[in-house]
Amino acid sequence: MKSYAATIMLALQLTACNAQPPEMLEEQSNKADNATLATGNHSITDNSFLDHLVAISSQDLAKRLTIDIDDIELISAQKVTWPNSSAGCPKPHRSYMPRLTEGALIRLRAAGEVYEYHSKASGPPFLCQRPTSSPYPDK
Repeated sequence: MKSYAATIMLALQLTACNAQPPEMLEEQSNKADNATLATGNHSITDNSFLDHLVAISSQDLAKRLTIDIDDIELISAQKVTWPNSSAGCPKPHRSYMPRLTEGALIRLRAAGEVYEYHSKASGPPFLCQRPTSSPYPDK
């Protein structure tokens, strides 16, 4: 329970201070500073949006694997456009709208495995265990 609380506190501190883990600095240096994603009634800058999604994804993965959040490595985090409303992770026997859908793709490594978290611009990231479609990277 203490590590979960510590994880939440760390995420809040990173968000509040807009601090960035060292591995994110290289990833973010390749992104345009003025790119934005719309979330609800807000427009959040790309870096702020991705920082928030990475923190949520890392917390979720640490909880699922019952590991310390420090044991999770960020491979990549990028704003993308999914080719349909499934955000690259369709569920069996469901239909999806064939429309371009803004979101994010986050790849994390833990315990020797790579995990993909997908999101739409209007929702939280989710673990995609069977990704089926590739997004169109935003430039």
